[in-house]
Amino acid sequence: MKALIAMFLVAILAVAAAQQTTPVDPTVPAPTVPTTPPNPTDPPPVNPTDPVNPSDPVPPADPVPTPVPPTDPVPTPVQPTPPAPKPVTPPAPKPVTPAPKPVAPPPRPTDPVPTPKPVAPPAQKPVVGQPLELKLETTEPEIRNGAIRDVLIVRTFKMPSKSVTLSRKNGKPSVGLENAMQAAWRSLRRNSENATWIYEKSSKSWVAVQQSAWRINEQQSRAFVLEAIKYNKTSARIVVQRSAPSRNVQDWYNKGIRYHFGGGESFFRGSSDFRVTNIIAGARQIDNTYIAAGATFDFNRDVKISKELGFVDGYIIKGGILEKDIGGGICQVSTTVWRAAYNAGLPITQRNYHSYRVVYYDPPGFEATVFSPYKNMKFRNDTEAPLFIQVTWYLRSQKLEMQFFGAKPDRRVSISRGYISNVRPPPATRFIADPTIRLGRAKRLSGAERGMNVSIYRTVRYNSGRVAKDTTFSSYVPWGELWAVNPNDSRIRANVRVPNASVLPSTTIATSSPVLNPALIVTSSLPAFVPPVTRTTAAKPNEQR
Repeated sequence: MKALIAMFLVAILAVAAAQQTTPVDPTVPAPTVPTTPPNPTDPPPVNPTDPVNPSDPVPPADPVPTPVPPTDPVPTPVQPTPPAPKPVTPPAPKPVTPAPKPVAPPPRPTDPVPTPKPVAPPAQKPVVGQPLELKLETTEPEIRNGAIRDVLIVRTFKMPSKSVTLSRKNGKPSVGLENAMQAAWRSLRRNSENATWIYEKSSKSWVAVQQSAWRINEQQSRAFVLEAIKYNKTSARIVVQRSAPSRNVQDWYNKGIRYHFGGGESFFRGSSDFRVTNIIAGARQIDNTYIAAGATFDFNRDVKISKELGFVDGYIIKGGILEKDIGGGICQVSTTVWRAAYNAGLPITQRNYHSYRVVYYDPPGFEATVFSPYKNMKFRNDTEAPLFIQVTWYLRSQKLEMQFFGAKPDRRVSISRGYISNVRPPPATRFIADPTIRLGRAKRLSGAERGMNVSIYRTVRYNSGRVAKDTTFSSYVPWGELWAVNPNDSRIRANVRVPNASVLPSTTIATSSPVLNPALIVTSSLPAFVPPVTRTTAAKPNEQR
C-alpha cells in the first residue's frame, strides 16, 4: 500500500514539473545542464520499482523537484497514463475587472424647454380640463369702535372650461375666453360713493364705510391671464386701480370723526304729499353737513326755504288758524335735529314750542318749531372734534332720522318723561276757506287738542365730573277741530277769528255734527306731534307746522 501511495505522489510531482517546464522545441538542441555530483549526505535515490520496506523512512518530497539528469539507468518505463484532467484544484478564474457601480442613464432628450421667467414654473404640457379663474383682491378702509382698518375684498370669476382648454392648446386667449374676461372686468367697474355710517345689527355698533372707484388695468390683467395659460396656472390676477371718494373714511379719522355721538328721530305718518315734499327738501340741506368744534348750528341760517330748493305750499299756523304758505312741514326737520342734539347732551341755545299741540311731534314737549326770522332753533358743538350730521328718511315707514358722529362721547345723558300740568279742554270746531274744495264737501285738517303745560328735565354728567342740568318747558293753548271748506260755504261765517284761541269758550265736540254730512267728508292727512325743547323765546303769531 505504501508503494502505491509513493507511486501516486511521484506521478503528481512529474505532472507538476511538466507544467512548469518550458516545452522543448525538437528542432532546437537542448542545452547541456552540468551534472552536480551527489551530496554524500543526501539519501540515495529511491527507485519507484524497488520494493519498499515499510520500515524504511520515506524522504519528504520537495515542493518543486529538480529534474534528475539521465545519468542513472533509465528505469523501466511506466505505462503512461492518460493525462489527468487539468489540476485537481480548479484553475483560478481569470481576473475579472470589477464592474463599475451602475450609473443612471442620462434622461432621454426631450424638446427644448424655453427658459422660464423668474416667477414662472417650468413649462409643462397643457393639461386638458385644467380650470382657470380670474381673481380680484383689494381692500377698503372702515372705522369701527374708533379704529381704522382695511377690510379685504375678494371677487372670483370662473372661466369657461372649453375656452380655457382651447386657449392653453393655442397659447393665447380664445374668443370665448376673451368674452368671459371682458364680462368679468365690466362687472367690476364701479364709481366711488362717499363715506357713510351704517348701523351693524350683529355687533350693535356704528361702522363708517366707503366705496372707492374701480378701474381695471386691462393690460396688466391680460398679461396675468397669458401667463396662466402658458404655465398651466389655475388663477390669474385682476389688477384694479382705486380712487377714494371725496368724503372718505381716512379723512374722517384724521379729523377725529370716529364715534357715534347721538341721534334722534320722528314720524310723519299720515302727512299729505306737500308735507312729505317739504320734509325731504329741508332734510337734504342738513344731510352730510359738519358743525365745527365750538361752532353753533343755526337752523334758519343753514336751511333756506324757497321753491328753487324744492319746497311747495302747505298749511302753517298763522294768526291762530291754519293757512297755506310755502314750507309747511319744515318743523318736522327742526324737531328731529333738535332731538338729536338734545339726546346727545349738546348745549341748546335757542328753542321754541308750537302754539298748539301737534300730534306729528308727540309725545308733547319734545318738539321745536321754526319760522324765519322770528323763531329759530340753535345748539352748540362743545366737543373737541367736528360733528358730522347724517340724515335718513324712510318713505314707507314715514320716519325721519338724524345721527351725529364725532369724538368719543365724554358724557352720559338722562332725560325725564314730559310732566304735564294745567290741562284745558279744546274749543269748538272751526272752518277755513279752501277754493280747491267743492261746495258742500269738507276736508278735515286737524283734530281737537287740549291745552297743557309740559316740562322735561335733562341731566348731563361729563367724564370730568361736571354735571349740567336744564329744563325744557312748553305751554300749548287748546286747539279746536279744523276743517277746510269751499269759500262760499255758509259754515265759514260761523268762525270767530281770535289770535289767542285759549279765550274761546270751552266746548265739547260731538262725534257727529249735524253741520257735516259724513258722505261729503274728504279724507285727508293731518299733522302729528313729536319730542324735545329747552330755552324758549317770545312766541310769535306765525309758525311752520
